Amino acid sequence: MRNEKLLNHNSNHSFGRQKNIIPNFANKFEGSNKLPEVLFLTSFPPRECGIATYSQDLIGALNNKFFDSFKLSICALESDNEKHEYNEEIKYKLNTDV
Repeated sequence: MRNEKLLNHNSNHSFGRQKNIIPNFANKFEGSNKLPEVLFLTSFPPRECGIATYSQDLIGALNNKFFDSFKLSICALESDNEKHEYNEEIKYKLNTDV
């Protein structure tokens, strides 16, 4: 019985907080044509590594499935020793040696 009261108290408290948070987040994008943006910080082809290939496949699949839900941007990781020419998909480059 004591646990039951404690459980109910915590549940009500959590739901009360969520009611205040979720509508504020939802209203941020309501009536706007701007999609939320997700930025991937990752190695990316033409860099030859497994993570670059995986990232390209993952971002492609997410774009195909959720193209109208959010915008995906890519920040390619580079070093002083390894620089690449990227297509227009790459929005930013980050030098990891600095």
